This record gives sequence, structure tokens and C-alpha cells, in this order.
Amino acid sequence: MRKNSNDVLNALTDESNQNLANFLFFYNENSHASYKSSIARVMQRAKKDNFKDLNFDDYKPIADNIEQSARKKTGDSYVEYFFKYLFANDIITDHRFEKIWIKDDIVKHFVLSKQDKGTKGKKKKEILSIEQIMTIQEKMNEDYSRFDMLRKALVWFLLFDTDAGVDEIRYVTSKDFSNGILKLKNGKECGIPERFHPVFKALSEKQYDGFSSLPDIVRSIGELVGINDLIPRTIMNTRNANMLSCSNCHRKHTNLSSNWKSINGRIVCMICAEKIKKKSTFKPLEITNETVKLQSEEMEIGISTVLYTFNELKSQIPRMVDYLKLHEFQMKIGKLGEAYVYELEKKYLKDSAYESRIDATKAINEKNGYDILSYDLEGNEVCIEVKTTIKEETDFFMSQNELNVAKSCIDRGGLYHVYRVSNVMSEFIKVEVIKNIFDSSKYEIHPCSYRVSFKNK
Repeated sequence: MRKNSNDVLNALTDESNQNLANFLFFYNENSHASYKSSIARVMQRAKKDNFKDLNFDDYKPIADNIEQSARKKTGDSYVEYFFKYLFANDIITDHRFEKIWIKDDIVKHFVLSKQDKGTKGKKKKEILSIEQIMTIQEKMNEDYSRFDMLRKALVWFLLFDTDAGVDEIRYVTSKDFSNGILKLKNGKECGIPERFHPVFKALSEKQYDGFSSLPDIVRSIGELVGINDLIPRTIMNTRNANMLSCSNCHRKHTNLSSNWKSINGRIVCMICAEKIKKKSTFKPLEITNETVKLQSEEMEIGISTVLYTFNELKSQIPRMVDYLKLHEFQMKIGKLGEAYVYELEKKYLKDSAYESRIDATKAINEKNGYDILSYDLEGNEVCIEVKTTIKEETDFFMSQNELNVAKSCIDRGGLYHVYRVSNVMSEFIKVEVIKNIFDSSKYEIHPCSYRVSFKNK
């Protein structure tokens, strides 16, 4: 009966445990789990609990694999370096190793590795450029139906958009995936977009279930976009290089502009920005009905909601309105509702791959027929039309174009939601989400007006 790796390692002698700790010192912490797993398999196969008892016969199966394979497997490399360490430090004394290795060279290797680990001026880690990242993402975001291409896109997602480690991904199988969640070996969980769900179903039907060939998959991703010898570590280095630490909470977020905000010239994450705003002792200046300007009279009506927060837009709307500016005021109220919904969507999709893709510029062009392009947690596009009022009213107006776009979207299986925002100027804002405006059991649509134009202007 095969034992768990931890059980095998826990059964080692104290001396061997110390040897193991000394050996792992030479390697990145992210790879420790893989080294331990490989070493545990050796000890279980040899039926030994002390490294001193190992001999050349215990290493020979690995040596044969390396000799027969065109490309050395990662697990075999782990075991090879482990035996070299034992040999170089005289922990194992089988003279047969002297026929294949030169001890002085191995000792020099580990000495130099130790010096490199303690050197302050470490070699710069290899990372992808912004252009390479965008090229790969564009390729990986294509709509694939073939298993091998969809698996490549999933591997890129796991390495670049989640905090899963290389070794954690390598040991994942289809059994670790359920209800959109992938459980990693270290207890962490990753939400998997719906487009990748078929990969796990296909894996469950294959002889080799999982991502043990991760280096080859990553290499093929690089070849698709003209990057030679791309390795998982390069992608992870790139991910880490694109993470920034908030100066306030010290948590790390990706360097997408949507994750950060400037407060009095200081850059902080969006979470801290909201907290600082709520706790701030500074009172906003009172604005009269004659000084409501965002850019210019023309520009402020059509400006995108992404440039201003809900609170910033709200502070710029006067409480007393000149009836001559009623239309302008109504347009501003509409923008206020859009900003509020935009922030709701940002919170809903926070830390997902879709947060940065929310597009609130759709409202600028009326022909689009909706205000915000968002997503659900499975990555499906959601067209959002926002209807906003100051009071809590039930009825609202939709244009013929909005209804046409909504019907076309729903007929083809898409998502068109109407966000009904009321009491927008109060502290108790109400939001109702209408997922199908054509549900006759809940809503009635009445034609209520016609446009009349003069023939001779």
C-alpha cells in the first residue's frame, strides 16, 4: 500500500531529517514540496528510513530513466541532485557512484549555490516584457474548442492570474476540480472560469490525468507567440514583477490601474482608498448650483463614469436645481447611477480575472443600447443598462433602441440586465436587478411617446 509522502518523511530518522533540511536550503521554497515528494518515493521504494542506508541500487532506476529519455524529467532531476548531495557530503559511501560522478565537481556546485543564495546582488530574474504578456494573453483569450489549446490557456491562467505555484499545478488532477473550484495540494483554492471547465472533464477521460507535463505545455505556449524556451518560472517571475504592495495595508495587488487610487497624491489600493475616504476628517467643499463643472458644459454630460467615483460625482450635483437646467441635471443623475453600478460591479468581480475588463464607456455612444459591459464569475459578458431616479419610483423609461438591443442579446442567449437605481441622492440607495425585461409575468412595456420634427427648420 502506497503511503502519503508526509508519512514517509515523518518516519525518517532525526539525522536524515536534518540532512533533508540542509539539502532543501539550496533550493527555492516553492520547489520544496516537489523535492520532498520525489525523495519520499525513493525512500518508500527502498523501504528505508535513513539516508545513510541508501546505495547505488536505489539510484539505478533513476539513472536508467535519465539515460533512456530524450529529455530529463523534472522528478528524475530532483532525485539526481538529492543523491549527488548525499554523495558529496559522504552521507552515502557506495563507491559505485564514483564511476559516474566526480565528487569535487559536485561539492563545488553546492558551494557556489550556497554563495549565490547568500549574495545580495542576485542575478536578475528573467521576466516577460509587457508586449510579450499582451501577445500571450491575446492568444490565450481566443475562443478555443480543441482540448490542447484550451489546456494551454488554462495553464497560462493558473500561472499568471492566480497565486498557484508550479509544483501545486503539476500535481493537480481532474479529481481536484468541482463546482468551478480547483483545490490545490496545499489547501488553497482557485476559482476557474467556465470556459476552462471542459478541460477537467477531458482530463478525467484520459490515461494521463493532470498537468505533470507542465514544462512542455508552457514551452508550447511560448512557441505559439515566438518565445523560445519559455518555462513556468519565467511566467511566475513575471506575475510577481507585476504585483505592487500597498503602502497602507502592505497587501499585494496586480499593477492594473483599476486596483489603485490616488489619495492626496499618494497611491494606495482601492480597498484602502475607500476606508480612508470613510474615516477622513476633511469635509468636502459645498458646491452651489452654478459651479457644477466636470470638464466643460458639453464634455461633462458624456464623460465616462470610470474617471470619477460615485461619491465624487454625487458631491458635484446640486441639491437645488434651476428648471432651465433640468435636462442637464437629469443627465448628471444618470451618470451618478452608472458610477454607482460600476463600483458595485468592481466589488462583485474583485480579485477575479474579469475585474479589469469592466467597460463603463459604452454609455457614451447611445447606439450601443446599454451603459456598462461587465461579466459574471464564469466570464460571461453582461450588458448592463442603468436606470436612475432620485426618488423611489417603480416605472422607468427605455428607448426603442435599448429594447431592440436587449431583445437581440437575450434571443442569442446573452445576458442583458437592467439595474434600477432609486433614491440615488440619499443614504439609502436601492438597486433592483432585472435580468429579463421581457418577462411578461413581472413587467409591462408600453409605447408612450413619439418624436415630432419640423419639416422646414
